[in-house]
Amino acid sequence: MDDAPPNRKPSWLDRLGALLMREPEDREHLVELLRSAHSRNLLDGEALSMIEGALQVSEMKVREVMIPRAPDGRDRHQRDPGPVRPVDHRTGTRASR
Repeated sequence: MDDAPPNRKPSWLDRLGALLMREPEDREHLVELLRSAHSRNLLDGEALSMIEGALQVSEMKVREVMIPRAPDGRDRHQRDPGPVRPVDHRTGTRASR
């Protein structure tokens, strides 16, 4: 499978592939493997941070990620938009009354 000469140092992609070929048993083991790859300079800090962040987000519920709107007591479709002022299409400004 590996046709590289025996005295050639494996590339970072080869080493990362070998690291990932070991199948982690759970998330904690996966994070441990990723941190090990980082400590051996197979992943840079930014890549490790992105992967860990993606793993954390995948464990979150929607309500933890979404920002709820403040209730204002009215349904947004029932709100009165107020008076509509015409736009002067030549200048792009609202026409004054």
